[in-house]
Amino acid sequence: MKFSDFIRTNIERILDEWECFARDIPSASQLESKSLRDHARGILMAIAADLEQPQTPDQQNLKAKGRAPPSLSETEAAMHGAARVSEGFSVTDTMAEFRALRAS
Repeated sequence: MKFSDFIRTNIERILDEWECFARDIPSASQLESKSLRDHARGILMAIAADLEQPQTPDQQNLKAKGRAPPSLSETEAAMHGAARVSEGFSVTDTMAEFRALRAS
């Protein structure tokens, strides 16, 4: 099974695990489930779609280092981060939430 298929097949379980991790983040501990998951599904679906695109080893290396070419449109991750900052999350808590999604 390709990793992109794994993400799509197991998205609910991944989101459940991510929500449990995210609940340990002080700024997220009181959010309702719907608010907590607001962009997570879109982020995971974007990751799955990206995994299916042909990439050279150099492109993969740049993405792994956070230096992928900029997107032409606002990404789910950017919208999620902006929403969290506007909700009063610290930068540390916002990054912790992204790390929790990655760990899930």
